[in-house]
Amino acid sequence: MTSKITTDSALITGGVLDLRPAKGGIVYELLRLGLSFDHKDETGESWADYMKGVTALFASRDATEATVSDIDTKDSKTVTLDQLRQVTEIKTWRSAGGQRIVPPFQDLFNSQEFWSAVIISLIGGGGIVGAIITAWSNRRSKSQDEHEQAEADKLAAEAAETAVHILTDSVIQPLREQVESQGAQIQHLEEKQALQTRNLEQTQQDLEEKQQEYFELGAYTRSLFHWLQEFCEIMEPDFLARHPKPRLPDRLRPDIAPETVGKEP
Repeated sequence: MTSKITTDSALITGGVLDLRPAKGGIVYELLRLGLSFDHKDETGESWADYMKGVTALFASRDATEATVSDIDTKDSKTVTLDQLRQVTEIKTWRSAGGQRIVPPFQDLFNSQEFWSAVIISLIGGGGIVGAIITAWSNRRSKSQDEHEQAEADKLAAEAAETAVHILTDSVIQPLREQVESQGAQIQHLEEKQALQTRNLEQTQQDLEEKQQEYFELGAYTRSLFHWLQEFCEIMEPDFLARHPKPRLPDRLRPDIAPETVGKEP
């Protein structure tokens, strides 16, 4: 039967032909929920979403209710337009992850393998029965291969998961613990080295201060003896002739009397 859709007068606004359904109407609500027009007969219109496995039947486009059905389970509910406006999602056997219920021969007739076998049989002079048997055998073989491949993939995934657990427990975790232990040892050595460096710097500073004290003591002693030399020359001029002044060692001269370097014998 040929489907006929009732048309209304065209609505043209600003040169734009608007073919969208009226907002809030039954067609608008079904489109919003993902359904689209399927067919129309004397009982009304049928809309469907075959991906979700749902159909909706209503008498006319100004209807105030629709019968919503699950394609696979054949369960149906009558929903008013007001209720439909509150719906945000339609759940069915198929949309919830259930396998599509298809009779074996219907699945066969919908397959590409069946029609390919029919065409080859007709061209080669074979019969329809032979084509059906050939297609069914090929499909059974393909299903078995797919099942075996799925089992092999499952076993491979389980083996990979087991290998990952073994690798993690036997290799990765011990290595991680070893790295953490070595990291703690390195940190301890770095802290010890830093402490030794600070102690060495403090010791060097103490030595420099002590050396400076010795230099100051030597300079004072030298000045004192220079003063005594002058005193002895005044009190007894022949004293230095009988007792010559000791010579300052060259090793100490740059530190004690740097101004005399290269001048005194």
